[in-house]
Parts: sequence; C-alpha cells; structure tokens
Amino acid sequence: MKIYFLNIFFVFTTLAACSGEKQYVLNQQENLIYKNLLLDHVKTELDGSEVGDEQMRKITGDIVKINAVDLQREYEKNEVAADLKFLKKTILIEGVVGSVDRGIGESYYIKFQGNQNSFMSPHASMADGYVNFLASLKKGEKIKLICIGDGLLIGTPRVRQCMRIDDFSLQKINQSSDTFIESKHLENIELKLMAMAFASMLDDSNVCWSSSHPSYQCISAINTLFQQTKNSSEKAKELKLVSNQIYEKLKTQTGFDASQLLKNQ
Repeated sequence: MKIYFLNIFFVFTTLAACSGEKQYVLNQQENLIYKNLLLDHVKTELDGSEVGDEQMRKITGDIVKINAVDLQREYEKNEVAADLKFLKKTILIEGVVGSVDRGIGESYYIKFQGNQNSFMSPHASMADGYVNFLASLKKGEKIKLICIGDGLLIGTPRVRQCMRIDDFSLQKINQSSDTFIESKHLENIELKLMAMAFASMLDDSNVCWSSSHPSYQCISAINTLFQQTKNSSEKAKELKLVSNQIYEKLKTQTGFDASQLLKNQ
C-alpha cells in the first residue's frame, strides 16, 4: 500500500526559511502518525525490491539486493570477492523455496532453489520467533527476506538472522528519532506535514491511538482517511483548514513563510 501526497504538500520550494534555528517538535500523536507514514514508505520500497532511496537508507542503513541464484553464482566464481560484497552486510535476498530443513538441535533453515549445482544452493536461517513462518512455507514459494551475509560454510552460501520485510521495516522505524522541523532541516517535511494534519483529523477512537508504536493497522486507517479527503468535499475542506492552521503554527514557531503553498490551490 502506497500513500500518495496531496498537491498542497508538494510545493516546498516556496518555503522561505528565516534566520535562526527555531524548531517545531512533533507532539506524541504527530510523531506516531509520522512514523506510520515512514513505515509505509520503507515497506513499500523494500517490497518493490528498491534499496537505493536516500530517505530510506537513512533509516535502514545500506542494503545489498540480490536473488538467491545470483548469490550462489557469485560464490561459485570467487569466494573472496563474494565475501567482500556480502559477508556481514545487510542483504535483501529474493528466491524460491526449495525446502525447509532442520539443522542441529531445533534450528531450521530455508534452502533456496539455486542453479544446476544444488549442493551450493543458498541457506537462510531465520531470526528468533519465526517457527510458525517456517512451518507455513511451501516448496516453490517466492519469498523476500532481509538477512545478514554469513559467507560460505561447507561449500554453501549462507545468510542468517533473516526477517520478513514487514518486521524489519517496523524494527527500523521504531529506532528512528527524527521528530522535528526547523528552518535548516527540511528532511521528510512532506511526511511531517501530513502527520501533523492527519493526527489532527483522526478521531479519538481511531485504531492508531490504541498503541504507542506504529502498526500496519494504523497505516490502513491513515489511507482510509486520505481516500476520504479525495472523495469527500467535506473532508477536503477539513484538510485544507487544518493545513492552514499548521502553516500558521510553523510560521510562528520556526519562521517558515508557507503562505505560497496555497496560491495554486
């Protein structure tokens, strides 16, 4: 699910920042909605196998993208060169489940379908808490995981501490601490303005307020509200009113002159 922005949140080249370093710090509810919007962005990018977005990299760190067959080929060609690319790196690995097997004790791993040399088919060990996920997998199923490169062991490329994209995205967003707006710091300002507006418009009983952490249920609720602002003239007017109030608040507290944002509306 991808949340697209209203036009009023895109004209940020017209923002005129005054001198000084005044800042507006998102309140608790605004910060929660902001993190949900970030979560939606990161998950959408990773689901689409995109790892190069600068905004996302600041949250997730560098991620190397590769499919299981190519990972096997890299290690078949040159183990040293492959280690330089993948060992101890965060990897977005895509592949087809060949089998789910048991290792030593109660450890389990996914064996991906590789190329002709089945003895070198990559193995993926999950992080703790994924027994039910492993039990649900079927041979031939396509999956994407975020893992740590673990090199070559007994002739087999391995990745470890693997997580589903949903869980990895949520973990990284919960670690994010970018919660303010100031004249010299415009990073993610579209999402922050949206967060301020939607936090004001969501009613007190909304599912977003049932937890202090971002969730995919909250993202769904935000998307529902967003669609209402597109399809309901009443909701569109409410959004514009709330947006004007936000612009005035920012002008007072940070020195932004945001009046030009509305000139083409």
